Amino acid sequence: MMMAPLAAQDVAATSTISLSNLSQQAWHLAEQGKLEEVWRTFEQATGSAIQDPRLASLKRDLNSMREHQQRRRADKQIAFAENVELMTEHLDDGKLAEALADAIFAHDVAEDPDQFMVDPRIQQLTRKSVKAAVEAESADDWLEALTLYRRLDLLFSDQDIYADRAKHVAMHVRLLRTYAPGELYKLHVEHAKRHEEPEPRPYNLDDNWTTDLENINLTMLQQALHQAVQTHVESTTNYRQLLIGGIDAVQVLLQTPMLNATFPVLGQPDRVKPFADYLRTLEQELQQHDGSIGHRQARSHLARLVDHNRQTINLPDEVIVHQFGEGAFDTLDEYSAVIWPHQVPRFERMTKGAFTGVGIQIMLSDDGQLTVVSPLENTPAHRAGIQSGDMIMTIDEKTTAHISLEQAVDQIAGPPRTTVVLGIQSKGDDQTRPVPLVRARIHIISVKGWERRIEGGWNFYVDPDNQIGYVRLTSFGPDSADELDAAIEQLKNERGLNGLVLDLRYNPGGLLPAAIEIADRFLDKGVIVSTQDPRSSRPADRHSASRLRTHRRGDGSTLPLVVLINKGSASASEIVSGALQDHRRAIIVGVRSYGKGSVQHVMPLNRQTALMKLTKQYYMLPSGRIIHRRPGADRWGIDPDVEVRVTDQQVVDLIKARMDLDILRDPNAPPEIATPDPDEVAADETEDDHPIVERADDILDKGLDPQLEAAVLLLKAALVGEPHG
Repeated sequence: MMMAPLAAQDVAATSTISLSNLSQQAWHLAEQGKLEEVWRTFEQATGSAIQDPRLASLKRDLNSMREHQQRRRADKQIAFAENVELMTEHLDDGKLAEALADAIFAHDVAEDPDQFMVDPRIQQLTRKSVKAAVEAESADDWLEALTLYRRLDLLFSDQDIYADRAKHVAMHVRLLRTYAPGELYKLHVEHAKRHEEPEPRPYNLDDNWTTDLENINLTMLQQALHQAVQTHVESTTNYRQLLIGGIDAVQVLLQTPMLNATFPVLGQPDRVKPFADYLRTLEQELQQHDGSIGHRQARSHLARLVDHNRQTINLPDEVIVHQFGEGAFDTLDEYSAVIWPHQVPRFERMTKGAFTGVGIQIMLSDDGQLTVVSPLENTPAHRAGIQSGDMIMTIDEKTTAHISLEQAVDQIAGPPRTTVVLGIQSKGDDQTRPVPLVRARIHIISVKGWERRIEGGWNFYVDPDNQIGYVRLTSFGPDSADELDAAIEQLKNERGLNGLVLDLRYNPGGLLPAAIEIADRFLDKGVIVSTQDPRSSRPADRHSASRLRTHRRGDGSTLPLVVLINKGSASASEIVSGALQDHRRAIIVGVRSYGKGSVQHVMPLNRQTALMKLTKQYYMLPSGRIIHRRPGADRWGIDPDVEVRVTDQQVVDLIKARMDLDILRDPNAPPEIATPDPDEVAADETEDDHPIVERADDILDKGLDPQLEAAVLLLKAALVGEPHG
C-alpha cells in the first residue's frame, strides 16, 4: 500500500471517514512528527469503525503503550531523584568523578534537562571538577584527569567545552600504553583504589613498541602531509596547521615523565631542554609566519626536527615520526589518519565483508577471561561445537591470561587452510580440551531478524498476525542487499508482507554501493545521494560531483516502511534513511543520527608499506542536505520524522537483551534450569538490574524498546482499513 500524502484535516468525526482515509491521514501526521495526534486519531475512533479487527487490535496495543509510557515515566522520576541524591552525597564527600557520573545519569532522565544544568550543585560540581582535573594534570595523574575531563565533556556534550582537554590528556595515556604499559598499569591500580573499584587485571606486557613502530620512516610522513594539504575536504587545511599539531604532540612526549624508564634520556634535563627550546621556537616561528608554507619548506622543517632530535635526546626516528604524525592528523577530522605499517593487516581485515578465521565472537569477562560470546553459524567453530560462554584458556598452547582482545583476534585469525588450536573450557568443566580448527573465509552476515529459530536461520516477523516484518541491518557489506532480498522473499513466502521495520540503529555504515543498492530496493526513481567536493573550482562539481540515481524499480517501492535510527546510525545508514526520508518513502523513527557523512579515500604511502585514510568529500542528500557534522555546525545527520527518546539505561538494557537473544545456541544442549527464590524475584523481573528477556516478544510486551514499539504501531495504523490476508 502506497501512502499518498494528504492535506491535514480535522479528524474528530472519525465515524464519517473511511478507515483507509484515516490510516492515510495518520501516516501523513506521522511524517510531520505529530505522533500523539496519530494515536488520538485511532483512540477516539467511534461508530462502525471500531468493529474492524485491526483497529480493535491497534487500540489494545495503544493501551499497552500508554501503560509502558506511564511506567517509564515513573521509573525516570525515581531514577532522577536517586541519582541527584547520590550526586549530592558524592559531592559533599569530595568524590567528584562519582558525582559527575551521577549528574550524567540524572541529566539523562531529567524531566527538564536544561533546568537541571543550572542547579547550583551542578555549578559547584563543575568548578570543583575542573580544578581537580587541572591539579591531576600537574601531578601527572593522567587517568584521574582523563576521567574528570571525559565526564565533564559528557555532561556538557552539547557545548563541546572540555573535548580538547580530554584529547590532550588522552595523548599522555596513549603514550604510556605504547611505551610504558607497566607504568600505566600502576596508575590504573591507584585509580581503582581511590574510587573503590576492583583492581584491574594485569596488562599483557609482551607488547613491544619496537615491533609496532618497525618500518615507520620520515618519507611516509612527508607523503601523508602532502596528501592532506592537497586533497583534504577542507580547503583551509595547510602545512602550518599540521606542523604545529605535530610539534605539540612531540612536546607532550617530552612532558610525560613516566616514559623515563623506557627512554632514560628524557630524565636528563641538559639534553631535553635544547630540543624542547628548539620545538618551542619553531612553533612560534610557524605561528608568526606571514603567507603560506609550501611542500618544500615543510619537508625542510621536518628534516631539521628529526636532525635536532638526533643531536639532543636521540630517540629513535620512528618514535618522533610516529608521534609527530599522530599530532598532525589530530588537527584534521576524526576519520583522517595514517595507517602505520603494523596496523595495515588489521585495517584491511576490518574493511572487508569477510575475514579468515574460525567464526567466533569473543569478549573479555569482568575478570579478564577470554570468553566466547557466540559462534557464527556454519563456521569452523560452530561445527566444532564451541558454545556461548566457553572460555578460551590457550591459543596454540599459549596462555590467554592478560591477553587483549586485539591480540586474541590477531592470534586466532590467520591464513586460510591453516590450523589454530584453542584450549576450551566449558561451563561446569574444570578440564581444558584442545579444539583444533582449520581457518576458513568467514562471511559476515549483516542482516538479522526478530528472533533466531531453533532449526537455524531467523524469524523475520515482529508481528506475524499483521504480516509486519523486521530486519536489522548491522552493517553495509558487499552482500547486504542480497541478504535483504532473501529476508523479504522469506517473509513473502511464509505469511506475506504488509509492512516492514528496517532497523539501522547502531549501524556504523560500510560500503557506499551497498547503501545505494538497499535504498534502491525501496525507491523507483530519483537521486539517492551526491558527493560534494568543496575544493572543486567548477560549481557543478561543487554541488554534485557524482549523482547516484536509482537504476531499477524497487520491488519494495510501495511497501509501508518505517526506518529506525539513533546516535549510532552513521554514514551509509544516514544515506539510506536520508534518501528514503527526502523521497517521503518511509517514516524515520528514533533520535538524530551520528552525522558521519564524509567520504574517505585510502592511498598507499611509501610503496604501500603504510596507508593514508583521508576525508576528501561530503555526502549530500537529494534535498541538498549535508549529513556530516562539521565543526560549529548546529545541524547534522538525519533528524527523525518521529522523535522517540530513550534513556541511557534503556539503551543498555536493550543491548544486553539483544545480545542474549542473538546467541547461537546448540539446539541439542539441555536447557539451563534455575529455580529462583520467590523472595528474590522483583515484580518487574530483573536480573543484575536488567529486565529478564527470554524471548524476543518480551522486548515489546515489557515496553523495553519504545522506538520499535512506535514503529510497529505506525505500521499497524497504516494497515487499518486494508484488506486482510
